[in-house]
Amino acid sequence: MHIITLATEKGGPGKSTLGTSLAVAAVEAGEKVMLVELDQQGTTSNWAAQRETHSADVGPDVTTAHSRDLADGLKALNEASYTTVVVDTPGHDSVDVRPALALSTFIVIPTRPTVADLNGSMTTIEVAQRLSPPFLIVLTQTGAAKGDAKVREASEALAGIGPVFDRIVSRQIYQDALGAGYGVTELEPKGKSAEEVRGLWRRIVELIEEAA
Repeated sequence: MHIITLATEKGGPGKSTLGTSLAVAAVEAGEKVMLVELDQQGTTSNWAAQRETHSADVGPDVTTAHSRDLADGLKALNEASYTTVVVDTPGHDSVDVRPALALSTFIVIPTRPTVADLNGSMTTIEVAQRLSPPFLIVLTQTGAAKGDAKVREASEALAGIGPVFDRIVSRQIYQDALGAGYGVTELEPKGKSAEEVRGLWRRIVELIEEAA
């Protein structure tokens, strides 16, 4: 069972927005997925409540948890034959984040391509390096233009630190999907954002397989 945790101590990169669409993309790829919310803000729970109005029989399943119960919960999910667990953590470095990172088999670190955001993400990157599961730094809310200067500069700054997925473009569809209980791959299956999220899922799978 893959335990994919989204974490960054810098708020605002769209972690829950990315996590919900990523979990849907994993379901579409054939995974049995549980989306676990540790974030007390309830963004993922609100997304799930909206989803129940139109997609009650379509995964991912969603639950909330406290970090102290996460290890037992993950054991139960493994016994229930889930193949992928996506964990949405609070948007700051807290006692809830570190245990989730320690239990992860893969860590996704979303960050906007700004100096402040990149600096703010370094603690999570350092923790991921110390714990040694494979991880991926994901640049979010980027400009749409190819060769965007901020994206290029961020990618160069991260060179040698770890793998980077540099194309989650800032588009309204991400917020529309989050508010309506959809993944972007469902709301606009042939759209650019759907391509991005499917590409992100494929990259995660590649890195997991490389590390196996």
